[in-house]
Amino acid sequence: MVEKQTRAWSLALAVGWAATAAGPSIGLAADNLIPGKVGLVKPGKIAKGVFKGATPFTLDGDPTLGAASLSVFDTGGAGGSVTTALNQGEWKVLGGDTVKGYKYKGAGSGTDPCKVVLVKEKVIKFVCKGITSLTPPIGGELGVVLRTAGDASRYCGAFPSAGALKNDAEKGFKGKDAPAPGSCPVPAPVCGNNTVDAGESCDDGNTDNNDACPSDCIIDPCQLTATPQQVSINFAGPTPMPGGGFPNGYGGITILLDYPEGLINLPGNGTGASAAFTNEPPNASLTANDLGPNDNQHAVRVLVVSDDPISFTFNPGLLGRAGFTRCMSAAVPVPADFTCTVLDASDSAGNDLDPANITCSVTVP
Repeated sequence: MVEKQTRAWSLALAVGWAATAAGPSIGLAADNLIPGKVGLVKPGKIAKGVFKGATPFTLDGDPTLGAASLSVFDTGGAGGSVTTALNQGEWKVLGGDTVKGYKYKGAGSGTDPCKVVLVKEKVIKFVCKGITSLTPPIGGELGVVLRTAGDASRYCGAFPSAGALKNDAEKGFKGKDAPAPGSCPVPAPVCGNNTVDAGESCDDGNTDNNDACPSDCIIDPCQLTATPQQVSINFAGPTPMPGGGFPNGYGGITILLDYPEGLINLPGNGTGASAAFTNEPPNASLTANDLGPNDNQHAVRVLVVSDDPISFTFNPGLLGRAGFTRCMSAAVPVPADFTCTVLDASDSAGNDLDPANITCSVTVP
């Protein structure tokens, strides 16, 4: 039997700047929060932002030294995001002995989408082309973050979707005259982009539950107690018929049990979790593999294989009982807290069976 297992570059634009009545200064600040004049997104064509303040912007960070990037994104998540590195060699310093700003001139291509990024005391702007991963309507705000020295120096701005001049899939997004935000906008977490965003516990680049990180990228914490909690795992399917009417009976089955990790925890890590199981079918062996970081798992994969030397088969019914441990102050789990999925199955001759015809479920005493 074979056991079967199963986010386009992103551009987040958040631009901010701080105003100062004394004129421009050079240095490193925390976050520069700046008002927006125009924020524009045309799906697949262009993303553009223009920021102007009543007083000059502070010039923070030197992008010619590297670590510059631009992010444009929907803070609500649905409209997507795009983030691109602004190559060190494409920047030039404006002004002579006195620095008056910086200008980036890129290719406007798939790997270098920003044609122009301008940072001056009176205006900050960007024009990027061919953006496909940012698609209105924008659900939250159109956030812009321009990093001129990595996270040490950021310009941050935002255009609210409420009151935008345009905001739909066909016409795109257009916002005007937005005040400086109270803080740098933050992209909504995107599970499956191989980056652990704010609000996520893990992110391994997919939304598959059958691995170390669950499909929602969140593993609920559990403070263990000494209180045991038994859970029975059952499976049902076509019944083997005498004379081989059903292909030779069940020889192996693999199930995935997604359990409520904020309520219970399965002792043992990896295949060490096998010791927590009892009551496998007669003449069969059970191996369990708990999925997730040590002591912070979210699901267990259970393989049961017949070792009957004569029939090499077992019947539908109880697959095994798992001895979980309760979490501190957690409610007693109920069957609805679990999701049991048959990943694959085979008959005693090693032929694959259709898992769609087989189900598994749990009972909680």
